[in-house]
Amino acid sequence: HPKWKMGKKISVDSATLMNKILELIEAQKIFKYGFKKYELIIHPQSLVHAIIKFKNGITKLLYHEPDMTIPISNAIFNFDVNISDFIQEYRDKDQAPILQGLFGNASRDHNVLYKKCLPVTDFHKVHLKDILDIMYKTMMAEHGIGIAANQVGLNLQIFIIESNHEDSEARYKNILDVKKQVFINPKIKSASKKLTNFWHGCLSAKGQFRGQVSTYESIFYEALDENLNKVSGKLDGMAAVIFQHEFRHLLSNLYVDYATKLLDTEALNAELENGNYDDLDECDNSIPHLLSDYKIGSAI
Repeated sequence: HPKWKMGKKISVDSATLMNKILELIEAQKIFKYGFKKYELIIHPQSLVHAIIKFKNGITKLLYHEPDMTIPISNAIFNFDVNISDFIQEYRDKDQAPILQGLFGNASRDHNVLYKKCLPVTDFHKVHLKDILDIMYKTMMAEHGIGIAANQVGLNLQIFIIESNHEDSEARYKNILDVKKQVFINPKIKSASKKLTNFWHGCLSAKGQFRGQVSTYESIFYEALDENLNKVSGKLDGMAAVIFQHEFRHLLSNLYVDYATKLLDTEALNAELENGNYDDLDECDNSIPHLLSDYKIGSAI
């Protein structure tokens, strides 16, 4: 190490050796087996990057051409859920379980709903169809109008929206249909100055009050589709509301972390029937904005 060109540098010098000492310390800190369980080996070919000897006599090697893409990818894409295991578990089931938010004083440290989701790359392409199929059938089973990947435990920038299925909540039937759309690695490129009022609920906030927050009346977005092709477009009305609700999931947190006015479903329906509130009404900035911490045009 290193085999790649780095200017005038010999293959083994004090800096390289010191780096290996740091890796040895790191391994001991992570796995806690004690220094006697580790060995450092000089390997000029730089093809074998790690060797693990098991008690049953099996030895496993990490073998690949010298390329930092692999260890960097392993460091970045540290998923809370193994994608292959997830697909195997839920491919043939009616749905995946919906991860629920944590409220009150509960610790959120290990809940993927409160972490920024990671970008989808070509690495995930082989799994995308299965992931999207599981997400969609879960959304349908739960009578939802949108679902984000982290709601089923996958820390990925993916969500689906649709509000035209027959068994959706009665309240949504009076609002214009929204066709099924998949958004991967989405970005809001621009947004209207006008804001829209909506009382949000969530599959990940079952039993929680509905919350009143504002969103942009219309948005222009860029994203990738289910084939990882670039797409862009404009959304307004209910489609813009659902998009921004799911986009909130990818940023981390839920609507209840922003809403200051909350009502249970029965009370909300009564208020709506009495004309005290109207969904999709224009509003001002006195109502908390769902994406108040997002900078328009930036990647997640």
